[in-house]
Amino acid sequence: WMQQPDLFARLVPDEIQRAVISRNHLLFTWVKPMLQLKKLSPGVVLVNGVAAPPSEMVVTQGTSVDFCGRDGATVFLTFTILIRDATAVALLGPTPLPTRPDVPA
Repeated sequence: WMQQPDLFARLVPDEIQRAVISRNHLLFTWVKPMLQLKKLSPGVVLVNGVAAPPSEMVVTQGTSVDFCGRDGATVFLTFTILIRDATAVALLGPTPLPTRPDVPA
């Protein structure tokens, strides 16, 4: 996750909240034909609104992954899983990153 510090600085401008995300917070593994997620950090991560277990779990298209603040309840960052195969990428092109993230006012 934190291999992209500039991206996370844009997504979570508050340094105190950003510090909740560890450098090794989550591990995603592609085990054909499934994407697996493993929580590596003690911080609270919700998967579709439920606390992620420390064991591997399968995530699918549209799964939401929420990072919670130090209180373990307040969500401050959400990712939605988008899985596309090579055919979809060839047909539609790569998914562009937003130039301006959607952040609450």
